[in-house]
Amino acid sequence: MNDMNNDEDMIKSFIEEFTREAFKVIASEHDQMPKTCPKCGGEMRFKLQKLIIEEDFVGDELTYECKTCGYEITKRFSFPPNYAKYFKNMLGKSKSEEK
Repeated sequence: MNDMNNDEDMIKSFIEEFTREAFKVIASEHDQMPKTCPKCGGEMRFKLQKLIIEEDFVGDELTYECKTCGYEITKRFSFPPNYAKYFKNMLGKSKSEEK
């Protein structure tokens, strides 16, 4: 019984740390997006965030859009290696469950 509690505590601790780190990664990505439009000088706003899992890339793709002229900027941000591995493993599991 005690081993099961230790396992649950370890999983909970892992999830909490993973989540804290994920919020830092996301905040850093948004900080790197332009705040003003390079075409008209208008204010850029967040439009879309996608999780991308490809053979040679795992990360986020952010799109910001100008409120004034509608110009869009999309940038990709790679995840740290431990996050990339986690998402690739999750994708592999979901594909094997589909079969």
